[in-house]
Amino acid sequence: MVAEPKPKKTRRVRREPVITVAKMTSKGQITVPKFVRDHFDFKPGDEVIFVEDETGMHIRRNFKIKNLKKWQAYFKDLKGRDSDEVLADWRGH
Repeated sequence: MVAEPKPKKTRRVRREPVITVAKMTSKGQITVPKFVRDHFDFKPGDEVIFVEDETGMHIRRNFKIKNLKKWQAYFKDLKGRDSDEVLADWRGH
């Protein structure tokens, strides 16, 4: 009887929630506090999206498709293939 190795326990790093307050100006502008900019690595010119769902209002970084354009050439041979087929190919099966 061969003993199977125990799966390694992965520790999920939990961050403290970021809670801070920002005041809106009369022109509707909000300054993102420095702590938040640093914590989430916001840079000048970054765009954010305000999203409301059943859990509340969220602010997210705007994802721009143009950032992926440079990677498209690497994946053009995968077009039309399903993920199982691609993984099997990459694994040499």
